[in-house]
Amino acid sequence: MPVSEEQFREKSLEIVREHYEQANRPPLLLAQLGARLKSADAWPADRRGRNLRQLLEEIVPELEIVRDSMSPAFVAVAPHDQSARVKRIIEERQRAKAGVARFPIGEIEWPVLLAFCVRTQQDAPVYLRIRRPFRYRLEPPSPEDANDYAIVEPEFRRPGLRVDRVEEMSPSDRDDLSDKVQRWTAQHGVDLRQISRWQGREKDEAVTAASALDRLLAAQRPEIASQLVLPADLAQLLARIR
Repeated sequence: MPVSEEQFREKSLEIVREHYEQANRPPLLLAQLGARLKSADAWPADRRGRNLRQLLEEIVPELEIVRDSMSPAFVAVAPHDQSARVKRIIEERQRAKAGVARFPIGEIEWPVLLAFCVRTQQDAPVYLRIRRPFRYRLEPPSPEDANDYAIVEPEFRRPGLRVDRVEEMSPSDRDDLSDKVQRWTAQHGVDLRQISRWQGREKDEAVTAASALDRLLAAQRPEIASQLVLPADLAQLLARIR
């Protein structure tokens, strides 16, 4: 039979908390909670035209409604301490639908990661140099250097997170930091490749691939390089040296 609002609150909390007690459970959908409440005959006696979402928002403040903006039918319910995980799952769904892959955090240059994780006093701003060599600073750059820096806002940061050994970070920390970096680059118009390690390696490999003969010729003034004459055996030796 119908129950009081307090009994509805207690039953709703019981169902939701029980669901999230097991690790890695998928989000509990609002429709699933409604079905469980109906099965338990635990709807409040006086609903006054309120739907389940409205009842939860008014009677059960311990729970949070989390929506997928790309899928209106996907509405989840979670305790506040689980809402961040549910939101990450929803973001994963959205990325999968959009065909966007998460950028591996290990591919981002270490000085860049530091800018997202350095501790500051009272959320002081962090400024990241977005050109090589990357570095961060805690005071505004000079006007002549301003175009080389972008601010890393507090909502994109994880102060105190250790990034010296990315491979030892927990999967959730890696994913969260990767999400924050990607959202920051999108907001500031920074190409992810610009701050990635592989771009630096690409440049290094291009230099390494050049032979000693190429480097010798490149070091000369054009008028001298065009007249430079080397013994054949020396030219072959230099051409083999990388």
